[in-house]
Amino acid sequence: WADSLPGVEEWRNFFDSRSDSDPDLARSIAYLSSLNEAAVFSEALGASPGQTYRNYERLRVDIVADPPAGWLLPARTGWQPYPSSLQQGDAEPVGGLLEAFAECVERDIELQAAVEAASENPEVAALRSALESRRGRAARKLRALESQFAAGAEAPAVRELGHILLARKASVPPGVAEVELEDFAGEPITIQLEPRLDAVGNAEAYYDRARRLDRAVRELPTRIDAAQKMVTRFADALTDLDEQGPGPELRKLAGMRAPHRGKGSAPPSPEGERLPYRVYRTTGGLEIRAGRSARDNDALTFRHSSPDDIWMHVRESPGSHVVLRWSRREQNPPLRDITEAAVIAAALSQARGSGLVPVSWTRRKYVRKPRKAGPGTVTTQRTQTIFVEPDARLVDRLAVDGDIPPAA
Repeated sequence: WADSLPGVEEWRNFFDSRSDSDPDLARSIAYLSSLNEAAVFSEALGASPGQTYRNYERLRVDIVADPPAGWLLPARTGWQPYPSSLQQGDAEPVGGLLEAFAECVERDIELQAAVEAASENPEVAALRSALESRRGRAARKLRALESQFAAGAEAPAVRELGHILLARKASVPPGVAEVELEDFAGEPITIQLEPRLDAVGNAEAYYDRARRLDRAVRELPTRIDAAQKMVTRFADALTDLDEQGPGPELRKLAGMRAPHRGKGSAPPSPEGERLPYRVYRTTGGLEIRAGRSARDNDALTFRHSSPDDIWMHVRESPGSHVVLRWSRREQNPPLRDITEAAVIAAALSQARGSGLVPVSWTRRKYVRKPRKAGPGTVTTQRTQTIFVEPDARLVDRLAVDGDIPPAA
């Protein structure tokens, strides 16, 4: 059937003449990969010959469509692009098949970044899991409220069923589960009944339901708006976690306590947690952050900085990642601030004894962590280079009180 869809009888006869236990039965049918076979013959979709034929017919329509549709199917290893939803309730529609491939690539990148971050910081993994769980619950609540609101449109039709029952109550026999009556246009209509109630009691039940639907239309928009804001709040929190790392507000939103720190751990910051960076302030008033160690460099770059911050590192020499806080996408910081941050990067590197040190800088959004790379190892794009002289006295002068690095 590669060239054309079979008829219903041909489909039935094909399976009637073969053993259902034949493992190659479905493999001989066009378009039935193992994934598609599960969708066509799933008991959840109905296993009768007529139902499986309709499943197969719908599958072929999706696959041979021009242009093909795009869907994201949940799989064990992530998301899979596909031209059909396979009638999976959790499949996500995308604009087209190419868009589905592009979206899967993007999600794989995000997933890998999350996995890498979690492998380095268990606290981040736990916080991410808690936030995603709460976002999922909020999203399910939102969908339920939206479904209730959509059902509210049925209120006039439900109320009319009550009217018909009252108008035709003499034609409703007692103790039946449904009755066929004429509506007010003279057309036949089947009405479901509660056998324990008479015609008037069933009419009142329809009126009660119509009133609940009317109330849903009036009251649910406010609740839907609040639920939507909560979903957005959790999504923003996950973005903040990726860009800035864990903090008190995110832990509170996730319902988590601050991590316990045993004896011998680093002293906490004023906010209750050890920061992976030292803080400096340029003469122009901009904040500079410098990583304390190789592992802290990763935390600073990927969890305690923003995409448009200026990121720095001495070329071809181990040392601190340095971040100059900056939020203006359309322009760079003043040269004096960039130079002072570069001096700090040079002074906190193994090139501190050189007379002139090359320091690379770029926006933090152009810094990437290669897979399986060691702590502090990154790749960069769109870098520029500035040459500065290490100056320990400038570093001491710009350090925020109590955050001066130890002498080399």
